[in-house]
Amino acid sequence: MPCSSSCATDSKSLYSRSQLDRQRGFTIAEMLVSITIGLMVTGLTLSSSLINRYSISKDIARTRLNQNVRGAIDMIGLDVRVTGENLTSSFPAIEVIDAVSGSSDRLILRRNLLAEVLPLCTAISAGSTVTQIIFARTTATPGCSYAGQTHNYNTWQNYRVANGGTVKAFIFDAVLRRGEFFTYRAGVSTGTQYELSTNPITWQYSYAVGTSAVYMLEEWEYRKEGELITLIENRETADPYNIAFGANSFNVNAILDDDSSVASFSETQNWTTLSAVEISLTGTEQFMKKPMLRTLTGRFFPRNILSN
Repeated sequence: MPCSSSCATDSKSLYSRSQLDRQRGFTIAEMLVSITIGLMVTGLTLSSSLINRYSISKDIARTRLNQNVRGAIDMIGLDVRVTGENLTSSFPAIEVIDAVSGSSDRLILRRNLLAEVLPLCTAISAGSTVTQIIFARTTATPGCSYAGQTHNYNTWQNYRVANGGTVKAFIFDAVLRRGEFFTYRAGVSTGTQYELSTNPITWQYSYAVGTSAVYMLEEWEYRKEGELITLIENRETADPYNIAFGANSFNVNAILDDDSSVASFSETQNWTTLSAVEISLTGTEQFMKKPMLRTLTGRFFPRNILSN
């Protein structure tokens, strides 16, 4: 039986509903495709973000490690360059102590802050508690003329006053190659002799007239303690400065003027025969629970060699 006009109306109505359904929303297949694409985009974005974060964190760790090692090397290098100021070739301005029994190499550097060196004019005995160091008197002792030390006395007095009234000084026996620091707190002029007054002290060594003198010395000792590179100034071992962290190794070599390298350079050797001090430092930085290593080596010339 032929379809009536109502059939045509029903067909048209079904077509319209189908078209309307497509306009109203997604099909299940379309939703699944959209979700999959969304997850892929999110995954790629997250992956890229994590990679960037990893790279940035690694760069930060590497930069921190490089700055740590470079800063320590540069600091030591600056001290090497000024080592030996106002010191003769016979004074041990540089010592390199090679590591033994698993310890670290040690580098000891010295300079004299005043050109005026004071002779010792009365002997000091080990274990004594002498608090007056006489460096000029009206006697026939060679080098101890009272009149000849007036300028030196005034220079030392002015330096002490300008630096707070008390300063560290150093007495050294050139024959026995040993010395120690003491606190210089006052100067005394009696009219027949000049003296340095010290804080109470028990002298560790003996010092003889004619071989011993007093210096306004500055001493730096660099060494590795655990994972730290430390600086000990003027033998104040109880109060070291930490100049680098995460230290894995610290090696020092003395480069002689014939370009040979030695691992040890003692206080008896002539420091003006050096052409450089070579310092090698390896630092460690933990990244993602793994050690990151950086080794840096520098050679530095003690420029005061040129004045000797």
